[in-house]
Amino acid sequence: MKMKLFFLYLALAFLSAEVFANPIDGFDGFKWGTTKSEIIEARGDEPIIWGDFEVWQAKDGETVSGFPIKLIGYEFKDGCDENNETRSSPCFLGGGAYLLETTSTDDIATLTGLLRGKYGKDKITHEVLKKRSPSDGFLYANINSTRHIWERADKSAIELFYKSYDRDYVENLNEVKKGVFRIGVRYYSSDYMKQTERAEPRKKSF
Repeated sequence: MKMKLFFLYLALAFLSAEVFANPIDGFDGFKWGTTKSEIIEARGDEPIIWGDFEVWQAKDGETVSGFPIKLIGYEFKDGCDENNETRSSPCFLGGGAYLLETTSTDDIATLTGLLRGKYGKDKITHEVLKKRSPSDGFLYANINSTRHIWERADKSAIELFYKSYDRDYVENLNEVKKGVFRIGVRYYSSDYMKQTERAEPRKKSF
């Protein structure tokens, strides 16, 4: 009996180590380092620029783990010229994100369970942002932002993120309801995560 328990613990330890070590090696079927021109050729149209992302509208039927996708954003490594990529100065894929159609809290729980089952234990962070009127600073609502991050041994990572309003509000005659309004899954290459760590200011002490 003791030997059986020993081998069971050994198997569980091996599986846990294997889950933790498994790296995130690409996004949306493209390996890290794929050029922007290759992605445009594969998708068949030009993206729009949204912040740090080059964004495509998802095609009919595009899903991730069965969840319909609304937008697909690709993030390219620092140093490339997104508006003028050349053969001598290509844009290399370093990250990406799926913005999902769903805003269901039940789907958040399902996504969390799927990702924990595949990648193990996650790190959870919470942040409260303010949604204010740009003209007079009036507070419309608080935005609760939550991130679940699974970091791999090589520093690559996958993240489930979602945001919700804490109250109903009206902006420019548009009624906005309390609750979740955005759910997405983001992917980071190891180079991207290491670059972010280098960019963060280091705490100093005497």
